[in-house]
Amino acid sequence: MPNVTEGECRKLYALYPGKICVADTPAHCFSCITARIKSIGRVVSESFGYRKKRV
Repeated sequence: MPNVTEGECRKLYALYPGKICVADTPAHCFSCITARIKSIGRVVSESFGYRKKRV
């Protein structure tokens, strides 16, 4: 599970020892996740992530 929490709170989400990427910044983590998603031919949406209600 990626950790994109900012600042001092980031260390509070270390749920298990040996977790990778704990020293990365949230921006670096986001770019890494985006690259992994693109590598499998998918895209990261920039929309809100929920469906608009029909009127």
